Amino acid sequence: MPDHIACHVVFPARQVLEENDYNVFPPDLEADELVFFHATAAEDVESILRSGLQPGIKLGRELTTISFADKSAWALHHWVTVRNGRDGVILALQFDNRDELSYQSGTYYSRELKSQPRVIAMCPVPSTYKHI
Repeated sequence: MPDHIACHVVFPARQVLEENDYNVFPPDLEADELVFFHATAAEDVESILRSGLQPGIKLGRELTTISFADKSAWALHHWVTVRNGRDGVILALQFDNRDELSYQSGTYYSRELKSQPRVIAMCPVPSTYKHI
């Protein structure tokens, strides 16, 4: 994983979110077919940058897959439903191809990534954000 991230995005104001259908990243990232979005706790970002994305089961958690959204609005919605008062981050991840991803019910999944995507941008989601 890279030591730096190409783009740090400030969490948009409510009006901007609404105008952009709740997508938090610029339109060029949202439209890229090889860019997917992953929401996680802010406290987990350093580990992801250092060791890459891992299924939760490898980290002592229940989840056996890693989930990705093709729009950041879906990642935002997911995060606010599971955050439990924590600050979060939405990562924009660029894959070389889609071969390692499977699609089911509007979400992309991988059991284990053989090649890690590049983290090209990140946007913090404050714990105080109320999703309407």
